[in-house]
Amino acid sequence: MAESNKQSIRGDRLSNLPDDVLLRILSLLPSSHDSIRTSCLSSRFRHLWKSVPILDCRDNLCRANTFEAFMNNVLHNHELRVWKFRLQVYDYTCIPNSVYNWIHRFTEASSLNLEELHIHVPLYVRDRHVNLPGAVFSCPRLKNLRLIGGLRIDNIPSDVGFPCLKTLKLISVSLVGNPNLNNLLSSAVCPMLETFHIENCSIEVIEQIGDNNIHKTFVIKYIRGTMGEISDYCSSNQLSTVDSAPNMDPTFMFLKMIKKVKQLEISYADMSQFVELISKEYNQPVFKNLRHLVVKDCRYVDTLSLLLKHSPNLTSLVLEEFELMTDDEPEAAASFTKCLLWNLETIQIIIKNSYMTTNEVEVVKQFLKNALVLKKLVLCVQRGSTDHEMKTSILSQPRASTQCDIEFHSNKSLIDGQGIGIVY
Repeated sequence: MAESNKQSIRGDRLSNLPDDVLLRILSLLPSSHDSIRTSCLSSRFRHLWKSVPILDCRDNLCRANTFEAFMNNVLHNHELRVWKFRLQVYDYTCIPNSVYNWIHRFTEASSLNLEELHIHVPLYVRDRHVNLPGAVFSCPRLKNLRLIGGLRIDNIPSDVGFPCLKTLKLISVSLVGNPNLNNLLSSAVCPMLETFHIENCSIEVIEQIGDNNIHKTFVIKYIRGTMGEISDYCSSNQLSTVDSAPNMDPTFMFLKMIKKVKQLEISYADMSQFVELISKEYNQPVFKNLRHLVVKDCRYVDTLSLLLKHSPNLTSLVLEEFELMTDDEPEAAASFTKCLLWNLETIQIIIKNSYMTTNEVEVVKQFLKNALVLKKLVLCVQRGSTDHEMKTSILSQPRASTQCDIEFHSNKSLIDGQGIGIVY
C-alpha cells in the first residue's frame, strides 16, 4: 500500500509540473509520434502534444498506409506555431501533392517562428517530384535549412531573404534556374551563412538563342564548405548573362561567389569544371581565407594546381581516393607545389588503389622537397599496404621542413582517427 502511495505521489508531481516544463520534456522525445502517444497517459497530457514547439514526423514510424491520416490529424489539431519542423518521407507511393500541402501548411503557419526546417522525401521515378512551396522563402528567422531527395525548387521570390540562415544543405534536389537563384548564396540574401553543402543536385538552365529556348542540365556532384562570410564577387548581371556559357555553369556560379571560404570539400568532377572555367576569366578570384581543402577522387595533379595557386594561405590539404591517370604528373606536381607550400602544414593522401604507383610516389616526394613548413604528411593505402621499396624511396627523400613527420597507414579508418600509423 505504501509503495502504491509513493507511485501516486510521483505521478502527481509529474502532472503538476507547469505547462512550459512539460512541453520542454515532450519536445525532447525522439519524434512527434512519441509525444502524441503521451496523450493517453492522463487527462493532463491529452492535449499537451498540440502545443509542442517541435514537430518531427516520419512515415517509417507509422503502420503501412497510415501516414497520410497521421499527418492530416496533426494538421487539424496542432497549433502549428513551431520553431523546428522535420518531415521524413521514405514511401515512394506517397503522393507528391500531399507532401507539398503538408510542407506548405506547416511553413506558412509557422513562418514567423520557424528556425529549423528539414525536409527529406524519396527520389520519385518518372519525373515525379515535390515542388518546394514558396512559403519556405518567407521564414525570416530560419537558421537551418536542409532539403533532401525528390524536391524541385522553381519558384524563388525576387525579394527572398534569409537574414538568420547559418546552414544550407541541398542533397539530390532539382533547381530550375532563374535569375533569383543566382543570388541565393549572396551576402544580401544570406548574410549570416556559415556552412553550405550541395550534393548530387541538378540545375536546369534555360538559355535563349534566337527564337529558341535551349535547356541545359548540370549536375553538381559534391561541394561542401564552411565560411565566415559570403561575398558578392560577381554582380547578378554577370551571373545571369545568357550569352556566356561559363557564367551559366552552376559550379562556376556557386564557387565564384564564395570569396571568403575557410573550409572546402569538393569532388574532382566539380573542381575540374570550375578550373576549366575560372582559367578563362580575366579577374580570377583568390581564396585568401581558404585554410582546409579536401578533394575527393583526385586524378590529375595539373587540374588541382590552379585551385591551389588561388589558395595562397592553405594550411591543410586532403586528397581522397588519389589515383594518377597520366605519366606526366610528377612534372606537374613540381610546378604547383612550390607555389603553395609557404603555409601548408599538413597533407593527407589517401591512395585509391591497393598500392602506390611510381608516379604517385614522385608526387609525394615533390611535396616533401618543397614543403617549407610541413609538419605532417600522412599516406594511406585504402585496401592494401605501402610497399617496402616505395616506403624506402619516400623516406629517403630530403625534407625541406625539419619538423616534418611521415605517417603510413594501411586503411582509411586509421586516417579518420581510429588508429595510429608508424611515424618516421
